[in-house]
Amino acid sequence: MNYKAMEQKKAPAGSGNSKFKMNRKNSARRVALQILKDVNQDARFANISLKENMRNHPLDARDTAFVSRLVYGTLEKQITIDLILDKLANMKKLNFWVRNILRMGAYQILYMDKVPDSAACNEAVKLCRAYGFSGLQGFVNGTLRNLSRNKDELLKPEESLPIDEKLSFKYGFPQWLTEKWLVDYGPDTTEAIMKPMDEDGGVSIRVNVNKISPASLKKKLQESGMKVQGGFHMEEALRISAMGDLEKNSLYKEGLFTVQGESSMLDTYITDPKPGELILDACSSPGGKATHMAERMLGKGQIMAWDIHAHRLDLINRNIRRMRAKIIEPMLMDAAVFHSQFKEKFDRVLVDVPCSGLGTINNK
Repeated sequence: MNYKAMEQKKAPAGSGNSKFKMNRKNSARRVALQILKDVNQDARFANISLKENMRNHPLDARDTAFVSRLVYGTLEKQITIDLILDKLANMKKLNFWVRNILRMGAYQILYMDKVPDSAACNEAVKLCRAYGFSGLQGFVNGTLRNLSRNKDELLKPEESLPIDEKLSFKYGFPQWLTEKWLVDYGPDTTEAIMKPMDEDGGVSIRVNVNKISPASLKKKLQESGMKVQGGFHMEEALRISAMGDLEKNSLYKEGLFTVQGESSMLDTYITDPKPGELILDACSSPGGKATHMAERMLGKGQIMAWDIHAHRLDLINRNIRRMRAKIIEPMLMDAAVFHSQFKEKFDRVLVDVPCSGLGTINNK
């Protein structure tokens, strides 16, 4: 088969656009495929593409949860999936649409027990036809069925592999990061770090305890169809899944909760702001810590929320309005520059500076 020719072939008009026509049966997988293309080929953020595609192609709650699981799961396991597919086929010469179709199919076969392997294969073939790659449907079907027959063996790292390659394959982490952790922490701790991230702990949210108790919000979220668990460490934390588009959720719009990791919540407790104080949040966007401090201050005092990008101040303002945190004042300011007018003015300063992002890698 001439894969090179297929690489040059374009998908049908509109299939690379968020406005392509979809039949209802296959629509969820088409949306997921479009998002994977946005992320892998166009370097877009998964959460933004997911949100836009969900709005352009409204799905019911079940299909929305399926798309979210399929997209994030495929991206999280993409390193492992690609290594396995490379054993079964020459992936490098494939058109990106077909490559992402195979990745999606492989994720369903390897990690989604509720999806029959036959369904994953059949739906991948349908996507090939829908995107104008009928000539490759036999190849896609054969590759995925081969994967299905041998998945238990293929998921096992080869014993001869060095420890860094073995752990990278097993948990889907970049090899450079695996190597760094092995040097810093040793093999046992490195695997302990990776293992919890391999489990779906849901999305962490912070309850606005000035408006509602965690128990009451948990009940309301469950009534809306979400799966809800308690937080790991913080009393005001919950973990949710099967959530769909949160920005459309009425409880979210009311400011009863916001998305925030528990480590970020801890920053507020360490800062320990008091009612009536003047606080500086030096690198504030999107404003999660600032709104948390405002809640802890009972709406009394003032918080200056600085950021160096105007568009990021918009994010802070949105959270202020939604959470009704009126004591926060967003300002376009660079905390790396000395501002004499604020010398010794603040009671407390919170500086959570931009970094590598490795602390939130379990959410990526």
